Amino acid sequence: MLDITNDHAVAELLANIRRVFRWDGPTEDCIGPLCGYIVLNECMLSSNWESVWSEHEKEHDVASPDTVIRMGGKTHRQLFVDADPRYSYLNPAKRAAPLFTQNACAKFSAFARERGHEYDRLPADRNEFNDDDATVSLPDWVQFVDLSDTDYWKTWENWVYETWTTFIESVAREWCLAQKGNAWFRGVIYFQLPMWYSLRESSEEPIEFTYIDEAGRSRRRRVVMTDYSEHDVLNPVVMGTDMDRLMAGPWFAGMLHETTKSIPVRPPRSLSYEQYDEAVDNHERYRHYFMAQGALAKRVCRRNGKLFGAFARSQFFKDSTHLSADYFARGFDRTITPLMPDIIATIGPWFAEQEELDPKYQPVMLGCKGYLEDVWQEKMKAYREAYAGMEP
Repeated sequence: MLDITNDHAVAELLANIRRVFRWDGPTEDCIGPLCGYIVLNECMLSSNWESVWSEHEKEHDVASPDTVIRMGGKTHRQLFVDADPRYSYLNPAKRAAPLFTQNACAKFSAFARERGHEYDRLPADRNEFNDDDATVSLPDWVQFVDLSDTDYWKTWENWVYETWTTFIESVAREWCLAQKGNAWFRGVIYFQLPMWYSLRESSEEPIEFTYIDEAGRSRRRRVVMTDYSEHDVLNPVVMGTDMDRLMAGPWFAGMLHETTKSIPVRPPRSLSYEQYDEAVDNHERYRHYFMAQGALAKRVCRRNGKLFGAFARSQFFKDSTHLSADYFARGFDRTITPLMPDIIATIGPWFAEQEELDPKYQPVMLGCKGYLEDVWQEKMKAYREAYAGMEP
């Protein structure tokens, strides 16, 4: 694990990136010239946690019957409230390891002093641990801070965004400088799922977005994302990614707004895959997380002269079963067409031979025999023709 608040460790990493990604260096040491874009893929500061209610040991926060670190039930400040209380694993913990080293404490304290605060220890949220009578030992450089101390927590939040976003910018910078002089290199694209990146400043602005309603009709809606009840869930500070800042800077050519993974909606389990998919993409979370957040990300990209991309889903929201040709086209029409991205990405398992895959990847390839290639090519051809007439 890399401590991104350790200046020496970060400097060593960046130097290695510059060396390995040189386009004109010796072939035994360097990648060589890259043709097209390099993608920073789903890079995030904190991992998502899974629910403690599962019977599967791997889905526990800490695989121990007497753990004092947990999520779920009365001991967790629920971020999602719906019919299935187990669905809490999308809530990342504030105490992620990279944020709680002694180096991190020193950096946070210096950051706070520059802003007029004397905070000599990192804050911890008591609500993320067991009941109040549980024994929890914190390092000397960490203390519990009540959520009512908004200045303390706001300073910490700003420091987290500053720390992680600066690190990501540094990585992208090294890639760009390593490929400087390569005429075929187009730049760095950030590929990220909503709920794993934040749009902080731009979320305060009204945004109009298009979505497809239950009857298949195109609709327009105007919202302010900070007014959305789950805005904090959609923009989690502990992921640390300030997409407004990344797109305003010089080191990214654009971003891909992924719309392929499940979002926190739990329809009845008796639904078929097709019914389940329809229940999800007619849900308000789908419309806010994928469509409204996507429209907002697109505005940020366009404002800064960057490319905006979106993802054409190849799997149902439920499990890893691949879509039929009809439902692949349906997903394309309900997501890609309304968002009108500059770049369209997708997982292309229909181009791979299963026997050439590592065995651990083969389960998600079940049933893939190339049947989506034709519909993919058909949808892309129609989109290219329509894109030529779209507004910039």
